[in-house]
Amino acid sequence: MGNQQADIDRETHLSPVQEHYLKKELLSIQIHEELANRLADPKGLMRFGHPFSSSENISPENTHFPISRYIFNKFIITFPFLRDAKQDEFWQENVQVFIEAFTSKAISASEDRTEITKRRRVGRKMEQLVQLMMNAGIRTASGNEMSIHVDDAETNTSVGELDVIRNIPEGNYINGFDVNVISVRRTPSSNHKIRKKYHAEFLIKTRRPDATEIIVAKRYGAFKLLDKNIREEFSSKRPPSLPKKDKTPFTGRFAKLMLSRNCSSSSLASDSILDSSGSNPTGSENAAIALHREENRLTLRQWLRRLLADPNYSQSRHLLKFLTTDEATLTLSELKDQKLRKALDERRVDEQAKFLEIAKMRARELDKHMTQFKAELIQDHGLVTMFQEIRKHDSIKDLPSHYKKVVEWARIEVAAVIYHMFIAADNSSEVFAQMKRIHSLIPYTILKNTVRFSNPMMMVRGIIDLFTAQPFGGRSLLQRIISSTLNDDIKALKNKADEVKLRIADDVLCKRIECYVDGTREFRERVRESIGFDLLVGILQSDIITPPLQPRHIQMVFEASQAYKEAFDNNNEVKPEARIFSNFTQYLRILMRKRDKEEMISLVQESVLSSLLKDIIVIFYEPLARVYKTANVHNSVIDFANFVDDIIATVEKSNSEGIYTFRVLPLTLQSLRSRHEQDLYSFVHKVHIHDDGLFKDLVEWIELILHFLRNGTAKVDILGLIRDSGADYDKVIKEINEIVDWNGRYKQWKVSRLRQKMGLGQTTFEKSIPKNLFSGNDFGISDSDLADMDTLDHSDSSSEASEEDDVDPIELERKRRQQLKENLGSRDCEPIKTVLVEIPKMSEIFERRLRETLSIEKISSV
Repeated sequence: MGNQQADIDRETHLSPVQEHYLKKELLSIQIHEELANRLADPKGLMRFGHPFSSSENISPENTHFPISRYIFNKFIITFPFLRDAKQDEFWQENVQVFIEAFTSKAISASEDRTEITKRRRVGRKMEQLVQLMMNAGIRTASGNEMSIHVDDAETNTSVGELDVIRNIPEGNYINGFDVNVISVRRTPSSNHKIRKKYHAEFLIKTRRPDATEIIVAKRYGAFKLLDKNIREEFSSKRPPSLPKKDKTPFTGRFAKLMLSRNCSSSSLASDSILDSSGSNPTGSENAAIALHREENRLTLRQWLRRLLADPNYSQSRHLLKFLTTDEATLTLSELKDQKLRKALDERRVDEQAKFLEIAKMRARELDKHMTQFKAELIQDHGLVTMFQEIRKHDSIKDLPSHYKKVVEWARIEVAAVIYHMFIAADNSSEVFAQMKRIHSLIPYTILKNTVRFSNPMMMVRGIIDLFTAQPFGGRSLLQRIISSTLNDDIKALKNKADEVKLRIADDVLCKRIECYVDGTREFRERVRESIGFDLLVGILQSDIITPPLQPRHIQMVFEASQAYKEAFDNNNEVKPEARIFSNFTQYLRILMRKRDKEEMISLVQESVLSSLLKDIIVIFYEPLARVYKTANVHNSVIDFANFVDDIIATVEKSNSEGIYTFRVLPLTLQSLRSRHEQDLYSFVHKVHIHDDGLFKDLVEWIELILHFLRNGTAKVDILGLIRDSGADYDKVIKEINEIVDWNGRYKQWKVSRLRQKMGLGQTTFEKSIPKNLFSGNDFGISDSDLADMDTLDHSDSSSEASEEDDVDPIELERKRRQQLKENLGSRDCEPIKTVLVEIPKMSEIFERRLRETLSIEKISSV
């Protein structure tokens, strides 16, 4: 051992990249241990330390939660709303009691249900957030760590540029398909002598690299059927929503410039391009034309392209059938109609590109001022300085010059957002209609007067008391509502379980599954540990579970499990034995869900949940209510309503006059923003000057986090960890290199996958706009680490919990495996992370060092 340590002292050297990823991996192991394992223990918080109660006084140096305790004491307990809460009463009597009650319930885990639960996925995302934060705040002793960067031009491509690319009429291949809804045909649906009725057929052109071009005609009902089939085929996923039927025609005046591009105005005059009004276009240079179902054509085209962008949906047999059946031949009038709509599409793309160019040009003009503002903001106490300026001046025109330029930059950005959301995108008409509908339903005047004349805190307290009061010690209204909903679910699950039990027709095997489900958390863990292989087979054969088995049962389980596995090989014919095992699987999952809901009812019946909710609402709402009252926030309700009214009027005017106004439209939208920006500024200013210090406390709390991210607070000697851990140095270095290599290949794969998903070619992909105003590096977070936030194990998504209890597990598993196969194919062999053996051995010494470096008493305050 001594010779090995001498060799390490003499030869050890880690590159900045190696140090970074070793530290990141050790942090990941420690955070997972704290959040997923130790906090899941019902007695976990008793080993956490202050402010939670425990049987002994736990110092920071002895805590089992070095990272969690540091974050809690440094950032959570200091949050302005929570800082004034009664510590013992809130944290010990409410939060701790609730968490201990929840963790003590025998709620199923992913291992129990043989599928990834949503609870685990949320937990993993939380782990990633903590890891991102601590990776920035904890530095290596050398101070030279560095992460891997790849050419990330695609991540800087704006939403507007992606919209331009998506809206290209043709030549935009997405997962091997180039799909465009080229025209809308009006076909007679009846031969009524007095009045003929027509229905619309959307003409869809599809190209594939290895197939001939095909045009099919589909009514809206065919789109609805495709949507239904896709949702049934991919029951565990959420496909994009089908746009509603929209019979609104596009009406506008077309400038000579557009008409001269592809065809003459006279050649465009055709009955086929008119809506039901039957008005003919003139041959003038500014012809007024109405295109039948044009808005619906665009929304349905975007919907098809969003389906194709997903590798799973793009391989759907239903989608392929939809795009290749009901072939149509275009008539002469339909060809003219298609030609006009294509010219419109091209003009839309040109307008979007020119709008972007104008916005980019104005943004570049402001770069000098933005650089000054950015430099001030990202330095220590930059946020405090900015809000001091807002507090000092009650009008935008009184702000410093570079602040005014920031307002001008924001004006351009807001104009671009409005343009893309409500005018340029294929689904803009649908989004705009939804916004108008919601806006028309909100009673702004009543809302204003309610905020103005009522006592919001008294109202909220009254509502809380109404829902949480327990008359004569009975159940509260909140408990009754939640319990009623859960009881309905339990009854439905019981009926499903009874149906499956009848199909199994074996009480002994059913009782063994019930014995496992009804057991305590510790009992289920003991069963899983004793099995070591397929959970369900173990439940049906384990000696720990009762009632005992007969030899025929053992034979039945063996044959059924073998047949079940064979059912997935090349989609073999399903044997009766496989159906038996399928019923076992379904029975286990239904009973687990039923037990979970019963445990939740038990938790709801305890008064701790009501007490916790009441405290949280009061703690967070009371200070805000005081600010609303003193700052006359009620006036801002009408200001917001006026802003939305102005947006609606501007967009409707743009649509009615035609979309070919790109020289005027940017200025029009910026003018819209400038008419209301003072109202927004006044709202922020009034809230700030009447906040009784709350705003200042919030800004200082954010500054506390930013200081931690930028400057760090602790340093870890990575080389010392290797030396003191006793791990094999050569093996550790080998695993570090494998991690670094995997991260590099994974980032490259993500670039390729995003390009494929968006259907972008390399040339188009590299045409990105300038980077955003701020990056993660400005706040101490590596942009590379920030991009890794979505690095979940993608295999989890294929086994995510499905609530479709009626679906045959065999069919569900076949779909899951097919999706996984398609995912792997579409990912072009996603890099698989190496299983680590030697690095986890360093976790114990790493945790000990964290206790030493993250002790609150040793951290100087900002």
